[in-house]
Amino acid sequence: MTTVSGQHVSDYMHRQLEVVPQDTSVVTVATQMRTRSVGSVLIECFDRPHNDCRIAGIVTETDLVAKVLAPGRVPSRTSMADIMSSPLITIAPTRPMVDASHLMQSKNVRHLVVTEGTDVLGIISIRDLVRHFVDADGGPVQALTNVYRPLSVLMKTAIETIGSDETALEAAQRMADKHIGALFVMEAEELVGIITEGDLVRKLLAYQLDPQTLRVGALMNSPLLDIDINRTIRDASERMSAKRIRHLAVTEHEKVVGVLSIRDLVKNSLRMRPDRIIVGEVRDSSALDMLQAMNTGHDGSMTTVHANSTDDVIKRLEVLVLMALDLPTWDAVAEMAALSRAMGGYHIPIDNNVGLDVGRKVAVFSWPKYQEYFNGTAKVRP
Repeated sequence: MTTVSGQHVSDYMHRQLEVVPQDTSVVTVATQMRTRSVGSVLIECFDRPHNDCRIAGIVTETDLVAKVLAPGRVPSRTSMADIMSSPLITIAPTRPMVDASHLMQSKNVRHLVVTEGTDVLGIISIRDLVRHFVDADGGPVQALTNVYRPLSVLMKTAIETIGSDETALEAAQRMADKHIGALFVMEAEELVGIITEGDLVRKLLAYQLDPQTLRVGALMNSPLLDIDINRTIRDASERMSAKRIRHLAVTEHEKVVGVLSIRDLVKNSLRMRPDRIIVGEVRDSSALDMLQAMNTGHDGSMTTVHANSTDDVIKRLEVLVLMALDLPTWDAVAEMAALSRAMGGYHIPIDNNVGLDVGRKVAVFSWPKYQEYFNGTAKVRP
């Protein structure tokens, strides 16, 4: 497991770059992506000896699917100059990792080129963000192990599917139209696998197969890799890393109920890494989660609690936490009744402390009688 030794881009970027000339064909680049197990290549500038430009653009798996396969271009006749994304989206090596994440999200990309002046130093990918935010020992997600939510609140419930007998061309077009990186594969009304951008690049383009005749069933990954809905974000990350995948099916009672992507991991892990924690009003068992979150070493936190006085805020929080622990006590119930000032039918519209005192006395007197009635020991209804 990686240990967090720093939080800057330079600590996680890859310095060994895959760089190709602009006249390189799609087939050559797809083959390079397959053999080197990379999801992007950088494109050299033309006429480099006569200018300061080294890198003109970048081509990713998404570019190959959306700009070559989906529109039906001939891969062997399409060069990097035709499809590269330019200008580059860059980040300085001294920037914090959280800035890299925000930039990827705002630009909807999975790779950033790391530059210093005119020098290209490396590249950082969304997998590197997961290494920092999710996987690292002492990282943000591990620090909040007892607070963050299960996958049921992180996953997407809308699942995009395609039939196993549909063509690879149709899969590419659907991915491009939906701006997604994977489709679940259906066969006889059952989910049997998944097909991704990487599959289209490495299994189809690299071997110059025909997307109009090749079926999805021949390219898909099967059986479907999944994870139980009650597992955590870190469990999902470890499974993705072990299998070198970016998507997981989320199951409940062995039925697929959602999908989780590597982008979801990063986005939700950032929510677990606040500089400050601000929670709206707490009025139920969520008070326990709030207190746990506020005791994880952050510089400051804020929430609101409704109570009759500042002194009673602490007492009300005690009651709310007891509700979360599912360990009610008669004293706690009596205290809650006192705070409501309604247990005995009293509401004193004068000084708040006087009203509170009267309400507490009424509750202390009346609650034991109610307890006797509920236990079946009272002869008459109190």
